[in-house]
Amino acid sequence: MARIEGSVCFVTGAAGGIGAGMVDGLLRRGAAKIYAADRAFVGGVRPSGWSEAVDCLNLDIADYRAVGEVSETASDVNFLFNIAGVNLRSTFLAENALETARSEMEINYFGTLAVCRAFAPHLVANAKSRPSAIVNMLSILSKVTLPNLGTYCASKAALLRMSEGLRAELADRSVAVIAVMPWAVDTAISRAFSGPKSTTAEVAERTLDGIEQGLDEVYLHEFSDEVNRRLREDPKGLERELSARFRSAP
Repeated sequence: MARIEGSVCFVTGAAGGIGAGMVDGLLRRGAAKIYAADRAFVGGVRPSGWSEAVDCLNLDIADYRAVGEVSETASDVNFLFNIAGVNLRSTFLAENALETARSEMEINYFGTLAVCRAFAPHLVANAKSRPSAIVNMLSILSKVTLPNLGTYCASKAALLRMSEGLRAELADRSVAVIAVMPWAVDTAISRAFSGPKSTTAEVAERTLDGIEQGLDEVYLHEFSDEVNRRLREDPKGLERELSARFRSAP
């Protein structure tokens, strides 16, 4: 069974939002060491409230060379948490759609893939002595499209396919791959959304529970459960409903 207590973890996007919440959750569960990585961290300054178990690293996951270098300094990792992500809130036919789509894919897909590729050899090696896992923060929007967030949904769908492929590639190497699929979370990205949201603490706790329970996918919020049910029962009806409901900006 995978246990967080005593483990070594690497968290991208750790300066705020879900990433910072995940660091807090890992500290509560007794992680021995946490590499907290974010391009906002400069000079290794540790946010107040984080213990010396947290090592803050400056990292832009779109800088593939830096990703490779950091992976060598954090080669003792058991759990890799890919939290870094961006939502530029664009439709496919917006004037700047190509630019926003590339930016979202660069972080949400290619950057995350670069991190997975860099850390996979270390996770495989470390799995010989302790369970290892890659944890990718997706969204229930990886399974459906909201037209007002079309390019973001596409980038998360790509990340879901990548997570499934990595799970297959690593299945016989004792490294789990976990896809986490929240709905709206109370962060800056969802500030304009007025509906109910999960807290970052809830996302962290449910994710860590999922790791320890051996789940492949972790769902949060009733909307995620409803989407899964409708996808089984009436996928085209769900598509039409979401299209009508989310045509305009939220």
